[in-house]
Amino acid sequence: MSGGSLRRVWMIDPINYTGLAYSDAGLCTALQAQGIETTLAGSEGWLLPQWPTPFKRIDIFRGTHGSRSVAAKGTAYLRSLVRLLTQIRRAMPDVVHWQFFELPPADYLAVRILRRWGIPQVYTAHEVLPWDDRSYNRLVFRRMFKSVDGIIAHNRREALRLVEEFGVARQRVNVIVLGNYDLFTTPDRPQPLARRQLGLPLDAPIALFFGSIRASKGLEVLLAAWARVVEQLPNALLAVVGKPYKRLDTSHYLSAIRELGIQERVVVRFEQVDPDTTNNYYRAADVVVLPYHDIATSGVLRYAYSSARAVVATAVGEHTDWVIPGETGSLVPPRNPEAIAGAVISLLGDRPRAEQIGRSAMAYGRANFDWNTSAVRTVAFYARVASRDRPHLAGCAMQPDPDGEE
Repeated sequence: MSGGSLRRVWMIDPINYTGLAYSDAGLCTALQAQGIETTLAGSEGWLLPQWPTPFKRIDIFRGTHGSRSVAAKGTAYLRSLVRLLTQIRRAMPDVVHWQFFELPPADYLAVRILRRWGIPQVYTAHEVLPWDDRSYNRLVFRRMFKSVDGIIAHNRREALRLVEEFGVARQRVNVIVLGNYDLFTTPDRPQPLARRQLGLPLDAPIALFFGSIRASKGLEVLLAAWARVVEQLPNALLAVVGKPYKRLDTSHYLSAIRELGIQERVVVRFEQVDPDTTNNYYRAADVVVLPYHDIATSGVLRYAYSSARAVVATAVGEHTDWVIPGETGSLVPPRNPEAIAGAVISLLGDRPRAEQIGRSAMAYGRANFDWNTSAVRTVAFYARVASRDRPHLAGCAMQPDPDGEE
């Protein structure tokens, strides 16, 4: 199959009731603009119901999230995979592009079935392994990586991990940068308006911790840092907003807030918020803090840049590639409350400077996280993995993609 004959792609994301919906929508929109008929097969709980989609979207994964029992959600997921395979069999797209594997052992069987049908498959490794560290993940994903025709990583670091740690052939991995969140943010929304809508004080310096609450996010370090921040800036406020990942126990965070005596200076909202409220939080803040212990690719970083907000981020993962000290924010050592506090105090103590850096961050994000560029490279990768010289069809190696060598 040549690149010119590649016309129809199915994008699969069973968890686009989460922030991954932004990535799905950005890429699908850009692919559609490239002339690719794109179908997003996702969840009934799509996070962006009010956002006009220029691509086709179908609800395949039903009853797979929310407050139901694990058994009920697992059963619903298996039924959803059968529904997915049935519809793919009927449509026979040129490429199936997986964005996430929610139940890896079952997803692996689906991948193997599609492979038997001869449908080329691409997987985006937003994280090389899932966030929940189950004992079987490493084995399942090692086999999964060898069953798909190509894997997209968002930076060289993760690409090398796939090659060196999981034995994936270099020519089957392509580095394509995750795009920005400009389609969804409101960088010109006045800060006072955003704060009034959230009921936050109009004059306080505000920092934001946003996104899925996971142990790797370092929230406990930020709370320790915040006790130091309020010693210097007594009216500063920290907003902690996000849904705990897979029933993560958050009681120790609340206990830490009480023990540190900062309960009057921290607003906590442990839940998923709608996109417009999300925009209000980013625009209400003066700085966004990412105190992560580790990270592969960060949607929060992109959301902050697209919202014209400076960041304080730990020097881990892709933060070291995309956070430019003094231009888009500050880089600090991980697990270091003193360093985080110092960087936050520097920005919150000079809010006009933080605003200026935020505008610089937005320009930087637009220049470096362009969805159109990513879509062009994705289409080229599709064409390559869909060609007749795929290794599992003809036994010969694919040629390296120069676009993946940047």
